[in-house]
Amino acid sequence: MPSSQARPKLHLDEDTSDKRLYRALLNHNHDVTWTPNDWMPKASSDKEQLLGAMARGRILFSFNIKDFEALAKVHTEHKGIVLAARSSWTLSALIHALDRVLLVSLFSASQRFGAAHLFGHESFCISKGVSTQGARIGTRPLSTQSGYY
Repeated sequence: MPSSQARPKLHLDEDTSDKRLYRALLNHNHDVTWTPNDWMPKASSDKEQLLGAMARGRILFSFNIKDFEALAKVHTEHKGIVLAARSSWTLSALIHALDRVLLVSLFSASQRFGAAHLFGHESFCISKGVSTQGARIGTRPLSTQSGYY
C-alpha cells in the first residue's frame, strides 16, 4: 500500500478514553491508542495529548472542542483532530462516525480539507491531508474568523 494510503491512526484523549469505544474501534480493525498508555500518562494536558499524537502520526479525538480549536491554530502540523460534543452522541453513533472518518481518511488521503460537520451532530473534524469529499460529509469552517485548518 503506498504511503499516501497508509491506514490512519487514532488516539483517544483522556476525555474520550472509553473502554467500549476503544474496543469497538479495534474490532473495526483501526489502529487506536488511548490515554493513559506508555507514551501518554493520565492527566496529561490537552497540549501534551496533541503533541504526543502528532509525534506518532495519530489523529486525535476529543470532546474538548474549545481548547483543541485553539491548539489547532498553533500546532498546524497535526494529522487531524476530531472533535465532538459529548452530549450529542450515543456510543453506537460515535463508533459509526469515527469508523466513517477513519475509512474516509484511508481512501482520500491525497486531498485536503478544513473542518467537516459530521452527520448533523455538533462535531467537527479538523484535519491535514485528509478529505471527506464524496463521503456525504459536508465541509465548513469552524468559525468565520478561523477559516480552514
